[in-house]
Amino acid sequence: MQLHDTTSAVEATVALELRVPRGEPGGLTDGVVAVLERVAGVRAVTVDHVHTVRPSPADLYVTATVDLAFALDLDRDDERTVRTTLTDGFGVIDVESVTFRRETPP
Repeated sequence: MQLHDTTSAVEATVALELRVPRGEPGGLTDGVVAVLERVAGVRAVTVDHVHTVRPSPADLYVTATVDLAFALDLDRDDERTVRTTLTDGFGVIDVESVTFRRETPP
């Protein structure tokens, strides 16, 4: 019996709000990447743009646009699953938008 991996790679550009802990090594972008890399199902993170930063005593509240690659079990592009996956992750407050990237044939 052969087992098949039913998880497909999903890539999307996501606008979101998250909490980045203060005092972590690296800069703000590194902090955004670190928070998102800890979310189960996220394979890769690239920060496109940091829009706002609101400091608090323990954290920085950040809104940003990021490119994400996920390892999710999807039959098709499923925005609800992407949103739930992200907001279930520690530090992710809200997902404002999800735009799936589609491969264009050669």
